[in-house]
Amino acid sequence: MLSKTPVLTIGAAVIAGGLILSSWYLSTGSAADNTNNADVTPVEVSPTPYVTRAPDEIDLQLPNPLPTGRVSISEGDDPAMGDPEAVVQLVEYSDYQCPLCANFHNNYFARFKEEYIDTGLVRYVYKDFPIEKHKSAKFASYSANCVEYLSDTDTFFQYNELLYGRQTDWSP
Repeated sequence: MLSKTPVLTIGAAVIAGGLILSSWYLSTGSAADNTNNADVTPVEVSPTPYVTRAPDEIDLQLPNPLPTGRVSISEGDDPAMGDPEAVVQLVEYSDYQCPLCANFHNNYFARFKEEYIDTGLVRYVYKDFPIEKHKSAKFASYSANCVEYLSDTDTFFQYNELLYGRQTDWSP
C-alpha cells in the first residue's frame, strides 16, 4: 500500500504541470492574436509616488478594456538616460531600501547600461517608489532628488549608484 506522501507529491506535480501548461497555452494564444500592434493607441499611465496601503487595500482603476501592445508612461521630470528616440523605454520603479533593487543595481545595471542604454537601444527612466515599511527609503529618494536638482542627471545616477552600493551601511 502506498503512503500518502508520494501520492500527494505526485498530485501536486500533476496540478503544477497543468497550471504551467494552461498558462503557456493562454499566453501563446493571446500572443498570436496580437501580432499586429500598428493600430494600438498608447495609454498614459500615472503612478502613485508613495505606497501607504497594503496591495490588497489599493483600489486599482484599470482601463476597460485593458490595453494591448504599447503603453506610454510619461518620463516627466524623472532622471533618464539614453536616446530619447530609442524604440524601447524602460521605466524602473525602485525603492532605495529594497535589497532586490540593490542587487540589480550593484550586479547587473552596469552591464545593462553598456549593452542597451549606451548603444541607443533603450531609454531608461528611474522613478522613485519608496514603500512605507522601508522607513529610510523616502529620505534616500529625497536626497537623490536634491542631488539631481542641485547638479545634473549624471550626478544623480552616480549618487544612485552610491546609495545602492552602500545600502547595508545606511539601511537599518
